Amino acid sequence: MGQAGRPAVLLVEPPHHIHDALRRGADLVISTEAPVSTLAWLPLAAPPLRAYFAPTHAWASTDRAGVTPAELVTQKLLLPPGDFMTRKLLDHAVIRAGLGYASVEECPVSRVIQAQAAASFGVGVLTEHPRFGVRTLPVMDGDEPLVLRLHAAWDPAHHAAPVIHALVRRMATHANAAAE
Repeated sequence: MGQAGRPAVLLVEPPHHIHDALRRGADLVISTEAPVSTLAWLPLAAPPLRAYFAPTHAWASTDRAGVTPAELVTQKLLLPPGDFMTRKLLDHAVIRAGLGYASVEECPVSRVIQAQAAASFGVGVLTEHPRFGVRTLPVMDGDEPLVLRLHAAWDPAHHAAPVIHALVRRMATHANAAAE
């Protein structure tokens, strides 16, 4: 149950408005945006951006450790829309490398992107667990994988702040164990 016996509600906000949700009564927010200093927060997870491709793709038969933005831009890419943080991270990596995309098809649904990649319609870039038999490789930014950093934040004066803190710690432990 939420505050005052109300059922818990999940709200989806644009990343730049997420902390405003706390001021409007949310108990906890999860965001890709860095928390403001007046909030209590913990890092929650840092899933890597991964390239998703069919088992018949040339990358599937190699022992490579990852793919670079330079390799990705040569592919027909299946990407989330430009306002998704996964896409923004990839766009920034491509720009930093001084590159541009050759072919992009956008879709807001990650399962559809994975299904299209599995059917050899292109190479997807996401952070979710693989489905439909796709193969994946991390997208590399130099020697390190590109990661999407997620933070959980809450008001330190919230009446349940210690409980929220404990919940976030458990969530982070679970997220890190699932990533291994």
